[in-house]
Amino acid sequence: MPYRLGTYSNSAEHIIENNPELFVADNKGIYLSNEGKQFSSSVQKEMHPENFDRLIQSIMCIRSVYDHLTDDVLMFLVYISYGYTEKSDRFEGFAEARKTTC
Repeated sequence: MPYRLGTYSNSAEHIIENNPELFVADNKGIYLSNEGKQFSSSVQKEMHPENFDRLIQSIMCIRSVYDHLTDDVLMFLVYISYGYTEKSDRFEGFAEARKTTC
């Protein structure tokens, strides 16, 4: 859902808060704990290997593009793609910057 400085997911917050044993949150971000990695591994074992390989390839393709974007460009892309402009504190600045560089 739209939020002031980016997108916000109630679902993600709910999952993280209700499964603290699966996640670590620190200054690097939010990522899987050792127990979370074990859980992920068990889910992987239940998937058809071909489907898992396709999932990993898709993730790697998306990451190869998005990892090279600045935070501002990524936020602008999300705002435009999903129509999250109305509640943004920063969209107008992104739009103005885009006008001056294009």
